[in-house]
Amino acid sequence: MIKAKILFAVLAVGLLLTACSKQETGSTTLVLTVSYNTKELVEGADVRIYKTFDEFKVHGKSSYGSQKTGADGQVTFTNLEPIEYYVYAEKDGSSNMGYANKAGPLTDKRKHIGKVTLIR
Repeated sequence: MIKAKILFAVLAVGLLLTACSKQETGSTTLVLTVSYNTKELVEGADVRIYKTFDEFKVHGKSSYGSQKTGADGQVTFTNLEPIEYYVYAEKDGSSNMGYANKAGPLTDKRKHIGKVTLIR
């Protein structure tokens, strides 16, 4: 009976570790959650990702477009190159500009999860 409980515990931990790893997908994906420095999720934030720091500094048009966060504070960028990205997010004058937020380098055909903090 004790051996069965130990085996079950080992299997449960193995499943939990597998569920927390990067997920294999058909494309390289980046899911970003935006919150204020108070930990409050931000709905309606404008989020852009850039390939270079120079593009990030000027907040120009991103080749990946701009997305607005939903009620869950999240945006998802798909079909990305497996490289490092710079992330810019802002809403109502609050942004992450004081911080050069980076995502990556991303792994090809995997789903990656990141966070962005806006300073009020």
